[in-house]
Amino acid sequence: MRVLHCSLVAAAISGGACIAHAQVSPDQRADETVIVRGAREAAQYTAEQSNAPGYSDIDLLETPQSVQVLTRDLIDDTGALSLGELLQTVPGASNNLSRTTPFGTASLQLRGQPAVIYRDGLRDIDFSDIDQSALNNVERIDVVKGPAGLVYGSGGPGGVVNIVTKRPLERFAANASVTLGERDTKIFAADVSAPLGGGFGVRVTGEVERSDSFIDFSEVERDNYSIVFAYDDDGPFRGAITYENVSNKDDDAMTRVGLPVSGTITDRDVVTIEENIYLGEPAFDFTDSFGDILSLYGTYEISDAWRVELAARRSTVNFDQAEVRTLGPLDPDTLTVPRSRARELELEEEQYNARGVVIGAFDTGAIAHEVSLGYEYFDFYLFVDNRSVSNADVPPISVVAPTYLQAPLEPGAPFAFTSKDRTHEFFVQDVIRFGDATVTAAIRQSDTNFTDSFGLDEDLSETLYQLGGAYALNETLSVFAGYNTGFDANSGIAADQSRTGERFEPEHFSQVEVGVKTREYAGVSGTLSLFEITREGILVPDPVDAAFLVQVGEERSTGAEVELVWRPTPALAVTGGYLYLETEITEDTDPTRIGLERPGAAQHRVSAFASYTFQDGFLRNLRLSGGVSHTGEAFASAQNQLVRPAYTLVDLGASYTIDGYRIDAILSNALDEEYYTARNEFTVNRGDPQLFRVRMTTFF
Repeated sequence: MRVLHCSLVAAAISGGACIAHAQVSPDQRADETVIVRGAREAAQYTAEQSNAPGYSDIDLLETPQSVQVLTRDLIDDTGALSLGELLQTVPGASNNLSRTTPFGTASLQLRGQPAVIYRDGLRDIDFSDIDQSALNNVERIDVVKGPAGLVYGSGGPGGVVNIVTKRPLERFAANASVTLGERDTKIFAADVSAPLGGGFGVRVTGEVERSDSFIDFSEVERDNYSIVFAYDDDGPFRGAITYENVSNKDDDAMTRVGLPVSGTITDRDVVTIEENIYLGEPAFDFTDSFGDILSLYGTYEISDAWRVELAARRSTVNFDQAEVRTLGPLDPDTLTVPRSRARELELEEEQYNARGVVIGAFDTGAIAHEVSLGYEYFDFYLFVDNRSVSNADVPPISVVAPTYLQAPLEPGAPFAFTSKDRTHEFFVQDVIRFGDATVTAAIRQSDTNFTDSFGLDEDLSETLYQLGGAYALNETLSVFAGYNTGFDANSGIAADQSRTGERFEPEHFSQVEVGVKTREYAGVSGTLSLFEITREGILVPDPVDAAFLVQVGEERSTGAEVELVWRPTPALAVTGGYLYLETEITEDTDPTRIGLERPGAAQHRVSAFASYTFQDGFLRNLRLSGGVSHTGEAFASAQNQLVRPAYTLVDLGASYTIDGYRIDAILSNALDEEYYTARNEFTVNRGDPQLFRVRMTTFF
């Protein structure tokens, strides 16, 4: 079986050139889509390799875990305006909050369980939440399904969404685009890559948006830019320095406020609440979020068989905001909802990542080994200053004809606190190959110290394991099985203690998965898998004294998933999949909760996206595209008393490329489907309604 030579950090340095889009490099793809010579080929929606599953060089057919790669072609053709919209093409993903909703990525689920965001293989806490629409600097997105603690350390049981950013190309290339559309949508973006000589190159991207929202008083005002300097002169050393800066503002609204369940999901005969209604306080509410990242990457090849990879990052995240939230059910007589938790919040985060990995290959007889030995350091500092408004000062508000306060609310005294997490992790991974079989075995030790301004000083430790294998039936078909573990060690777990004064261990989770993978087998590439994810050690109320917790909760997600890409002709490309999922609470101190399903985890999730590129005639180089995603009904509340209805979203698009120009017409939510995401027992957020826009791009 052919194994591509490309590691996690090397891929970041080279801009993903090693991550082949059906054996087409970014440089080659640029020649197709930027300046068309002859017929325009079908879009590339598949990849041969992703470095998300591990540090060693491992082909996707050898990876004992499901991994889906969202390519740049897919990002462009879907016209997705946010990470949540793009993830609609992933059958196991769930994140349909409007892009105007702050902290939306916190609701991201994979396979019915929480997932986390990483950026270029390093932990990303809240940075991507500043601007979920910042996709201009993204080359591809790797979606690892199920626990991936061996590679990524602490994270969600559902999996990891790893955002891979752009790197300089080997030749000069540039483009600029303008997007105009409904709701006064205005977006300008640019991307310039240039060689500087002597192996050096630079790439600069930027994007500015000034648009209205479908919600009253809410607007989209965001800016993001990046600059990357890279060095690669075919010598033993390669390196890159990247800087990213993002900001996002909304002067009069905090759209996390949401709408009541009554009048949206239920009780439509009592009142139907308009989608644009804002139930906060425009004179008080606002959000101003901003942050930056400075990253260093380097690879040194000691020999043909051994190399050292280094990565380091400093990132900052800032959220300044004020919000009034709704809390409680709708009063059917007055058609008002109560409100509370009016507050001003200042949040500052500072994060440091560092990783060093030694990777080497050697043989023991007929068995080939590729070993990775590494150390990773993570330092996270959090400062929060919270000033609350008395609930008595926040009146109820009408959902039909809201009346707003004329003057801002007056918050009380500040309540500030700080916390700090410091993590040291050591890991060893061995990819063993003999004949047509590949076995991946690994172990990772993680130790974290938590401190805060209230006197907390606690250590949490966890040992992670991975064992899996794949067997190549032929060059395009393999079977695999894997066991992966993960954990969640956070300051909340560290700070809590039992009724008897004992400290808690990290929550841990595991996944057992078996399946089949294909690459261009009968024209199809993809994965069919069966899986079971188990979460153990969940903190639940102590049955003796509900003021305390005990660590006995357990959840299970079991299902089947198929994800595929089909390219039957040079003109047609199709990607899609289906997830069947059953979730269950298996252990809890409240016997009435055992057997309940996890909120937001739909049993059925189907997605498909296709594009057809005309190869000849007067329509040559015209690409028509369309996508559909169906999310079945799911419980919206922890007690399974509220059901979120099923919904189906349809997107349509068309693009025409010739002589260095491309025009895209995109209609999102073409059927104007009304759908909601529940936040708690009383509140939901409306998904984005229909939006038409045109994007005009020129290439140089």
